[in-house]
Amino acid sequence: MSRPASQGDQLLDAFHILCAHRAQADYFLTTDLKLVRSVRAQSKHPLSVAVIDPCSLLTDLLRTRTLRLRDFVSHVVHQVRTRGCGPENHPLEQLKKLSEAHLKS
Repeated sequence: MSRPASQGDQLLDAFHILCAHRAQADYFLTTDLKLVRSVRAQSKHPLSVAVIDPCSLLTDLLRTRTLRLRDFVSHVVHQVRTRGCGPENHPLEQLKKLSEAHLKS
């Protein structure tokens, strides 16, 4: 269960979003779904940066073909392996095999 956002948290969120805007970022990635909903609900001051959660970002990148599923899965599997927690039967390895089989068919 998440705690209510304090005014200090809200100021930090605003500052981080401003930094993303100033850096001309396309996305501001957050796991704070309340923040995502809050930013989407306000239309008075549209942002140049999309405040987005990880699942929506992945969906958007796959939809716009900015990211190919195969490349994403390969990257995740590589990260797991290099951190020493990826045996050959790791679920991500299985997902990679499934995606490769799907791409071949």
